[in-house]
Amino acid sequence: MFFFIPYNTDAPIYHWPVVTVGLIVVNILAFVGLVQAPNPEVIRPWILEFGRGLHPTQWITANFVHLGLMHLVGNMFALWGFGLLVEGKLGWWRFLAVYLGMGVGQCALLQMVVPASVGSGCAGASGIIFGLMAMALVWAPMNEISWFGFVWFLLFIRAFCFDLAVWACAAIMGTLQFITASLSGMAFGSETLHLVGASFGLAVGIAMFRLGWVDCENWDMFSVWAGRHKMSYDQIVALREGAAAPRECIPVDPQKIERLRQSSLNQIQKILVDGRHELAYAAHRKMAGTIDGWRLPEPWFRGMIAGYHRAQRFTESIPLMVEYLRTYTEQAPLVRLKLAEILLRHASQPAQARRVLQKIPPGALDESQEAYRRKLEQLANRSSLGDVLELQPQDW
Repeated sequence: MFFFIPYNTDAPIYHWPVVTVGLIVVNILAFVGLVQAPNPEVIRPWILEFGRGLHPTQWITANFVHLGLMHLVGNMFALWGFGLLVEGKLGWWRFLAVYLGMGVGQCALLQMVVPASVGSGCAGASGIIFGLMAMALVWAPMNEISWFGFVWFLLFIRAFCFDLAVWACAAIMGTLQFITASLSGMAFGSETLHLVGASFGLAVGIAMFRLGWVDCENWDMFSVWAGRHKMSYDQIVALREGAAAPRECIPVDPQKIERLRQSSLNQIQKILVDGRHELAYAAHRKMAGTIDGWRLPEPWFRGMIAGYHRAQRFTESIPLMVEYLRTYTEQAPLVRLKLAEILLRHASQPAQARRVLQKIPPGALDESQEAYRRKLEQLANRSSLGDVLELQPQDW
């Protein structure tokens, strides 16, 4: 037995997922009220029936009916994962319009073209959810969704968390549907319905992006393909204008920038609380290349450094400590002291360690810290190997 549950995303979220939560509640209530009814025939008018003419009310109701508990649970978990991202960029009323619009459009098309011979009907939110997945793929392919996984096989039991890029989620889910549909000769079934839903979502996602109705911060699939997600703001401006242009000449919505800043800070704070310091640093670096003047609160940055040290990843923490010294001053002497220790004991760079120690101002350390500084300096001076190999001294 195994299952995977999405619970968060590192994509910038501008709006709380109120409609996503509301839709999950409505789907659960519909399941309890209809599927658990004493008379099974109660459910028939609510599903999308084939071969009995057009029934517009079913174009809506069929999206809220699930015919089994696992069908419901799987769809609601997926709705949360992709709805969080899509609604977070659209806002509640646009998201609700897109959700219902895709559901009505898919159901109307199916009821018009599918003959009665393929079955009595279908139900469920799967088509819409695959549409949301396709929209997330267009708007945030490189952003990650956080998952909780559980595996139980005989005596092997394991629970774990992992992150998976949106493009990878879409690739896995889409490939599985395509392979299954191909094996059946692309016959009508759940897999083909899912692929239809993904096609709807892909078209809607591209259209809304092209119309400028959603802000993807240059992390949409077109920008990623062109490499613009790695550019600074000024580089993007220069690319658009055909020459380097001063930032003051480009109109910027300060409210949108501030919302992005606050949303990103909230996301990074949650990641730090979860103890995932490597992911927090990656998110910080991404936003530093997106927002001019981006800066984390100083205690958060020290917390990231401490997280790397607790994990015994000392050499990997060197770039963080260097960035700290170039950005903050509050604890710079202590950070230099720790950096010198790491350069000596873990990175075999005694010459650079000596230069770091020399930048600690006199009187900046207490008595015990000063004694340790002298000890490290003596150790660096005794080593001659570093002076031979360290050909490019750094001004840290």
